[in-house]
Amino acid sequence: MSTLRSSIALVVFLLSFGLLPEGAQAIEERVTACKCAAGFVWREADAQDFVCVTPDMRALVGSENVDGTINRVSSTDNTCKSGFVWRDAFDGDGVCVSPAARDRVHQENREHTAHLDPACASQ
Repeated sequence: MSTLRSSIALVVFLLSFGLLPEGAQAIEERVTACKCAAGFVWREADAQDFVCVTPDMRALVGSENVDGTINRVSSTDNTCKSGFVWRDAFDGDGVCVSPAARDRVHQENREHTAHLDPACASQ
């Protein structure tokens, strides 16, 4: 557990100084021990996505999960149709969304520690 806390602290430190590229950095924060602060819920872009967001954003991500397959070139090709990009909520997230939706998810990833339960964030 100490190694996990150290890894989380390092990622948070690097993100706070912009030393990691924008993108799906929340993959490093995939821990089930942390609860979300009041008013926030796990995003659940997949079963291991524990970034805390508002309930409205979780519902939107659920819709994106359904619509994302419609935005692909074909059901057997993970390439997004023109005007769509991979969401990148986590490494390997191939749901096709608008660039604005990807930017929103990247922002949620960068801000994830602000929405943790204070008892968990202080661990």
